[in-house]
Amino acid sequence: KQSLNNLDSKLSGRTSVNVPQGRYAAANYESLIRRMYADAILPGTISGDPVVKVQLVIARSGNVISARIIGASGTTSWDRAVKKALDRVKHIAEFPPEISGSQKTFNLNFNSRNFQ
Repeated sequence: KQSLNNLDSKLSGRTSVNVPQGRYAAANYESLIRRMYADAILPGTISGDPVVKVQLVIARSGNVISARIIGASGTTSWDRAVKKALDRVKHIAEFPPEISGSQKTFNLNFNSRNFQ
């Protein structure tokens, strides 16, 4: 008990981490994008954990301006499943006010294990 009291007396107060609101909003929006595409991907049976790199350009309104594969995984069935999902999703959601600009580019990795 004495050791805990000594330790407690030597520790500083609370530690807080300040994250700029824009970054927090962008991270949440990226999570929303991943959920939208996860719902659209129909992976079938994929062995291993292939990764497809995609680039999405999304307008402030949430409309998908462009969606393309910038790095294929080498697993044809997974590449095809991701491409079909990219073609299916046309709208995400309007940007939160903390995200600036009329459009934003997102470069994301789609791992097959995260979508099964």
